[in-house]
Amino acid sequence: MKIQFMTLKKIGAVLLLVSFFLPLSRCENIRPLESDDQALTQEAPDDFEKYEYFYAWEGISKDQPLTIIVFPLAFLWPFIFIGLRRRFKTPKITRNFLILEPIAALLGAYFVFIISSLNALYIGFFVATTGALLFFLGSVIEILEFFKKPERRSSQQ
Repeated sequence: MKIQFMTLKKIGAVLLLVSFFLPLSRCENIRPLESDDQALTQEAPDDFEKYEYFYAWEGISKDQPLTIIVFPLAFLWPFIFIGLRRRFKTPKITRNFLILEPIAALLGAYFVFIISSLNALYIGFFVATTGALLFFLGSVIEILEFFKKPERRSSQQ
């Protein structure tokens, strides 16, 4: 069974998009106490949430316009690349994407790590990293197939 590089890329793109809506990291929610005596006698109320979760969409801030572009783009770039590849099929653009796609996949995984690593990593981080790595793997397979094609052509003649 031959692994199709575009299938890996599409699965990776969907996983990356899904992870935008999943919690990337989790930290313990520490509520301040009024005195040390309370710490010994009073327990947290039942409605107190023990953990606080960070979602990628929470990083978007109206006060920082760059986040409006960077955070969604960090999770949507595979769809943009796939769409541009379908639209423009010239050899020059294909070669450029062969170079850009694995780099973008690694940078995407690194970005997700940076925004998640301040706290304990959670399911969204692993889904996003898996998606970026699948896209990277699909890109590497495509590069290998791209460079094998001339060899096959010359050996058939």
